[in-house]
Order: sequence, then C-alpha cells, then structure tokens
Amino acid sequence: MQYAEETGIVSHNDGDYVFVETQNDGSCGNCKSNSGCSNIASIFMLKPRNKLKINNTLALKKGDSVIVAISSGNLLIATVLMYLLPLILLFVFSLIAKLFIGEGASIVAGAFGLLSGLFGVKRYTQRTDVAAKFQPRLIRKIINVEVV
Repeated sequence: MQYAEETGIVSHNDGDYVFVETQNDGSCGNCKSNSGCSNIASIFMLKPRNKLKINNTLALKKGDSVIVAISSGNLLIATVLMYLLPLILLFVFSLIAKLFIGEGASIVAGAFGLLSGLFGVKRYTQRTDVAAKFQPRLIRKIINVEVV
C-alpha cells in the first residue's frame, strides 16, 4: 500500500494525542513541476502550517520531528468526496430544475445542490468510523544526529 507522507514537528502533547504542524509548501512533491501547481498563498511566500491531531503511538514530546502519512487510496477518496461530489450535485440539481421548472429555479437548485453536497460530506466525514479511516498516522520519529 502506498502512502502520502509529510514531515512535521510536534507542537504540543495532549495525553494520548499530539498536535503535529506540517509546512504547506504549495505543491505535493509527486511530480517534477513542484512549483507548477502551487496555490495562491505560495505566490506571496505565505506558507501556512497545517495542524493535525494524531494518536501518540510513538511516545513523542514537544519539538520532535516526525513523518506522518495517510493511505493514497484514502486520500483519493477524500479528494473525490470533498471536490467532486458537491459539484456533481450542483449540476444534477440544476439540470433537473431547468428541465422541469425553468431557468431561475435552476440557479437556486444548483446552489442548493452544492450546499447540500458540502453539508453531506461534512456530516459523513464526522462519523467516528469514517473519521478514523481518514486520520493520518505517525510513521516514524526523525532522529537528528549531529556530526562533530
């Protein structure tokens, strides 16, 4: 099974959980055009940090560097859920309203379809079993060795 990995630093420890900050560099690093698909924040050199709450399976403490990962398959499913499903519902609701009611209703129905898709994905991913499936995992601690 392939994993999408990211390096992070433990910002604080909260009992059974650690909060890991990862640097968003604007590219996924999976292709040669690292800067080609960057987001708008990268243009202005703003590099936002992502905070992840992860089960502390490695007995980590504040300041530790770690590798976190999520299954590539789960990442693909999450991407489809978050981006594609709401857009599909927008077009389906809009098309049905246009065919049966008219142009004005098509706009309202499309907006309703988009919002219901976003709300539905949020509700679905908040379920305990689904949230655990998409939870990143700690892979290993990075040990810094100083060479003298």
